[in-house]
Amino acid sequence: MAEDENRTTVKIIGGGSESGGAPETDWDAVYEQQMAREDKPKGVLDNPALKFGCGCVFPFVMLLGVLGSATVPSLGGTSGAYMLGSVFGMTMITVIMVWGPLYLFWLRDQTPVVMGSTLAATLVFGILFGMSKYGSESQKLNEDLTAISEYKFDQNGAPIPSDEMANAGPISAHTNNMITKANQIADDYDAELVKMGLDKMMTADQLTAHPGILRKCADIRKLRDSALFYKQRQLEMLDEYIDGIDTLDTSPAMKDGLRQGILSTKERSVRDISRKWDIHAEMAQPLYDNCRTLARRNWQAKGPDFLFSNDRDMNEFIRHSATINRLLDEQDQIIAESQQRAKQGQENLKSILPKNAP
Repeated sequence: MAEDENRTTVKIIGGGSESGGAPETDWDAVYEQQMAREDKPKGVLDNPALKFGCGCVFPFVMLLGVLGSATVPSLGGTSGAYMLGSVFGMTMITVIMVWGPLYLFWLRDQTPVVMGSTLAATLVFGILFGMSKYGSESQKLNEDLTAISEYKFDQNGAPIPSDEMANAGPISAHTNNMITKANQIADDYDAELVKMGLDKMMTADQLTAHPGILRKCADIRKLRDSALFYKQRQLEMLDEYIDGIDTLDTSPAMKDGLRQGILSTKERSVRDISRKWDIHAEMAQPLYDNCRTLARRNWQAKGPDFLFSNDRDMNEFIRHSATINRLLDEQDQIIAESQQRAKQGQENLKSILPKNAP
């Protein structure tokens, strides 16, 4: 009797028969047994740690990255094609990096409605932030170019570097760096002139107060080599500015436009830079000649003017001074024309910038 009861129990769980025919299954018991097992099979994507890390944390971190790239953009172009590319790129990044992990770890077993609605929401999110990214980049570009269009000149016609240009954007910062280097070259050369006393030699009362200047006339001839050295430095600096365009954090189209703009005027720039320093080199000889004339001390000071005691020294001084003044006038003309072209370029730039640019 006990054996019959055991067999009956087995039949209830594993399958028995009421009439000796087909086996019968108690599905409630089977379900309870399977749920009680601790070693039921699981897929890799069902791992709780992976579901939390890759299905929750990773999409959240990627979402922060999308937000960051929209609010702290790199500088880009402003064309319609760039706008479409920016929006499309942001949308695809959002779908792949945010919705993709959510689908793999959470949504793949959901209904098509749930999957479709979350994908649609992700697409809308990506489009909105893509448009925001484009708008931010356009505004940043406007600020960058506006800083270039508003830089000032000193009384000698040299551009003045500024903190505004240094911080407005990559293009203006690059330009500001070039201006700073060019001004440093000029300052280095001026320092050599001062060291030789040439800032005082052509003024009688100052030369009287510093007579030792006339004992260093031979040093003045070295100015020719110095001028040619600084000429080479400034020409190299121009090439470095052009080469540096490739490293700027801006769009390829903007780099190409900037490079072509510089190259279109490079020949004139090289000619002006070369002539400016050649003038300095040419002035070394008449400055030396005047120093030798004044060293004979056949003169006395009347305020800033020299009163010579003989015609020979007076005529020599006047002739050499005329050569110096002619070269200085030519140099001033070059500087004035360069400044005028720069200002015209600034006006042209202002004309294409949005009117609401800062």
